[in-house]
Amino acid sequence: MRASIPLGRVLGFPVGLSPSWFIAFAFVTALLALRVYPLALPFQASHLYWTMAALSGLLLFASVLVHELAHSVVARAFGIPVLGIRLFLLGGVSQITREASKARDEFLVAFVGPATSFVLAGLALGAWAAIGAGHRPITVVMEWLWLMNAGLGLFNLMPGLPLDGGRLLRAVLWGVSGSYFWATRLAAWAGRAVAWGLIGLGLLSVLGPGYGRWRVDPLSGLTFIVIGGFLEVAARSAWGQARDFLLLRSAPVSQVLERDWPRVAPWARLRAIEEEGILAEDGDHLLVVDEGTVVGIIPGTAALESLAAQPGAPASEVMRPAAEFTALRVDGTAFDAWERMTATGCDLLPVVDGNGRFLGLVLQQRLLRFVEQRR
Repeated sequence: MRASIPLGRVLGFPVGLSPSWFIAFAFVTALLALRVYPLALPFQASHLYWTMAALSGLLLFASVLVHELAHSVVARAFGIPVLGIRLFLLGGVSQITREASKARDEFLVAFVGPATSFVLAGLALGAWAAIGAGHRPITVVMEWLWLMNAGLGLFNLMPGLPLDGGRLLRAVLWGVSGSYFWATRLAAWAGRAVAWGLIGLGLLSVLGPGYGRWRVDPLSGLTFIVIGGFLEVAARSAWGQARDFLLLRSAPVSQVLERDWPRVAPWARLRAIEEEGILAEDGDHLLVVDEGTVVGIIPGTAALESLAAQPGAPASEVMRPAAEFTALRVDGTAFDAWERMTATGCDLLPVVDGNGRFLGLVLQQRLLRFVEQRR
């Protein structure tokens, strides 16, 4: 998911395309060109089927993008940071950096996605009706598009995480019980039940004889198995993440604070720093201190790279100014540090006391290690 091809910004949100998207696009296009459209519109040239199929695939993923944009816009309205939107093998995802603080906000952020898909289905249905039902390429494409958007909305309403329906279920349980974590656990179990239901249906269609009109063809069965497997993993991950966040919320940031970092003067040159043994081979971070005040930080990897490229450079030339890092107060929690890192994309944060005096650093790696130990 992290590796993606940037497509620019839409409504202020960066949009990226995962390499796995091309697999999904090729599958949808081939399925439509080789099976669906020849049955709906027989005795046409093959290049027409492929053109219709490619257009349909692009329209489908454009619909997925609009679905995710709806989530992102509402999340931003509630003050929830969104890093961007990624389109990948099984659709799309809004990279929301933290969960909603209220059950109502969670409900609305989740609800707007399926609602948008139903609106898109209605628009496609209206276009299909306006054009006039019949056996023409454009009417067949519009018919398929409204059915797919309606199906996308219905599928996302299935009551289990990580689907929108699971988030709606969590919001309702959260509002009733007052416990976000209890609600997440139940919604995650519901998501696993949905996942195993899809896997079971897929296995029956692939291995079993089917039952009359309920029979599912083997290709669709394989698709159910893949989607069910993805949902099973994602549902487990949703609960695991909530559990880990609970551990981080219960720990003061001082518990994960690392205070003893090598300190160098702004004018100290990298070669001299290495010769003094301050620059460790594993790339420790360096604090650049001027008259007792931390003025910059040299991340370990940057220090090693700069040493190789310009050994005579002073620390002040290769450091990142301390002002670039949003400091965290020591009375915060480890979860506050994690949220800040996620929102800013940094893997370290300075920690200060009530008077703004530097106390030490919190590293993302240290937070991960802390969670593993507490589990």
